Amino acid sequence: MSILFPGMLQSETKDRTILERRLLDVDERVAQLQVIIPAGPDGDHKRELEQELREMLRMRLDLQQRLRPAPAPTAVERERLENARKRRQQLVDQAVRERQQQLEWFIEKMMREGDYTAARLYRQQMLLVREQVEREYS
Repeated sequence: MSILFPGMLQSETKDRTILERRLLDVDERVAQLQVIIPAGPDGDHKRELEQELREMLRMRLDLQQRLRPAPAPTAVERERLENARKRRQQLVDQAVRERQQQLEWFIEKMMREGDYTAARLYRQQMLLVREQVEREYS
């Protein structure tokens, strides 16, 4: 799970499931090729099947490496991640404040001009500022 992006856990789980399924499919094809090649055709067809087997074995290694759990972060890495999380939060908070100030200025301007509909829409927009900024900084 990512400290900076807490929502990634579900995505990582889904990705892991996809990779595990792909590994099973690759294993199945490797088993098929190991039966077909010795008893199968000669010439170009055999060379293509052997090439496919090599590619499947490389893909299998790649999938196994991607499925290996990441090592636990060291104390220094945890501190860096925490500092990065704090910096990100400061940037988000600052951006939210700036956008809210802009919207407040527009609301006041619209109210002075008598455009109450626009003022209402800007007030509603203020409720979405944090969510928009969080999405931009993710």
